[in-house]
Amino acid sequence: MRLVNGPLESISLANGKPTEFCFRGQSYVITAIHDHWREYPWWTGEREHDVWRVFVNGDVQLWEIEQVQGRWYVYTIYD
Repeated sequence: MRLVNGPLESISLANGKPTEFCFRGQSYVITAIHDHWREYPWWTGEREHDVWRVFVNGDVQLWEIEQVQGRWYVYTIYD
């Protein structure tokens, strides 16, 4: 597991769900959505945000991407 917390360069959505994204100059196709939830970290003073746990590159890697105030980030990569 790697904590990344880096911004996505671009993301494509279909029906409000992420389908592909670009991170550090490389394109990734989301092959499956494993989970989706909304976090409400009221105790830290942060705003609520959506977290998507997705499989990319033929279900080889599991990534967590987040949408925070309209911007998208890679948070964690599970190798």
